[in-house]
Amino acid sequence: MRNFCINVTTGQKSILAAAALAAAFATTLPDNAHARWGSNGCLTVALAGGTGVSPSLKNAKRNARIKWRNSARRLSGANSSAANWDLALDKRYSCRKKLGTHRCTARARPCLGYEVQG
Repeated sequence: MRNFCINVTTGQKSILAAAALAAAFATTLPDNAHARWGSNGCLTVALAGGTGVSPSLKNAKRNARIKWRNSARRLSGANSSAANWDLALDKRYSCRKKLGTHRCTARARPCLGYEVQG
């Protein structure tokens, strides 16, 4: 077996590090988060948060919105307007009741609060 030695410049190290970071970040996003932001500043597909659970339907929906907001915040980074449920498009809930407990998932297209240029 032969040993190979590869000389890598500082610039190449930076590129390799950036590529590794991008690959790691991409794999931590939810499957439906790999879509792009549309020209209207909204995600092109709906983002689903985690499941909100509560004996009350109202609280299960609230908990689902909180989990959706956390997913939208992770996806958009520093842009907190994307985590605003009121700005989102195509909002909907999927709920079911089992053994007296409501389980809801919130799904919507987060919007950045401004139109994307170019």
